[in-house]
Amino acid sequence: TFSALPPLLINESRWAVSLDARVLATVRRGDVALNDPFIVIRTRGSARSVAILGANAWRWANLPEDLSAHDNAYDRFLENIIHWTTTRTDRRQVRVQTTHARFGENEPVAFTGQVYDESLDPISDADLRVTVTAADGTQFPLTLQPIGNGRYSGTAGTYPPGGYTFSARAEQTGSMIGEDDGSFSVGQLALEFRNPGADASLMRQIALRSGGRVVTVDELPNLLDLLREEGRFAATAVEQEETTPLINLPFLLIIAIGLLTAEWFVRKRNGLV
Repeated sequence: TFSALPPLLINESRWAVSLDARVLATVRRGDVALNDPFIVIRTRGSARSVAILGANAWRWANLPEDLSAHDNAYDRFLENIIHWTTTRTDRRQVRVQTTHARFGENEPVAFTGQVYDESLDPISDADLRVTVTAADGTQFPLTLQPIGNGRYSGTAGTYPPGGYTFSARAEQTGSMIGEDDGSFSVGQLALEFRNPGADASLMRQIALRSGGRVVTVDELPNLLDLLREEGRFAATAVEQEETTPLINLPFLLIIAIGLLTAEWFVRKRNGLV
């Protein structure tokens, strides 16, 4: 309310408010309410703007004693304007998502949500409902519970393998705040993927049975010294025999054919054939 604050000097000209703007306050002179806009906000794309169609607004920061209850009105007014015009790009008032994009068939599907007002201040008393829809059209309703500071959470239980979509709707005192939607999937997971963490006991048993040794993280800098102690880097002599048939060497075959041809030529020339 602005009725208790000192009046401002209002521009007498008529202001035309565009269709994408909203009037938050109008002009009041004494007991006469006028239709002239006083505070106008506009959202166009990702840009937000605020227009105060008056002068001497600084007077709200210097109130007399009888209006001491409104001492912080001007500061809060400016803070809210700055907050509203500089909020992040994600302008959604309702944001709901699953904790994972893919769940196991025996893994409970969990949701988290956030609800904000038009200035993106958190709302902690909203009624946030989620409806999960299976591929065959079956629906599963869920109500997320508030956990503080505009955050909500809930677990919907387990679902059969398949693809699912969900829609969320937030209301406060019967008025809708906003909606959101998304999807997730439930798939069959192999046994080795159900518990992907390292099994230290099993790895220790494999190492001992195979003649190895378990090396902890603290011992990694000394790994080379441990390998030398085990004789892993000791010099060893290796003998290996290989047999290669001469027929597999083409150049020897060519030499043999050439020698036989030369012998035949010599014997033929000397009449020894």
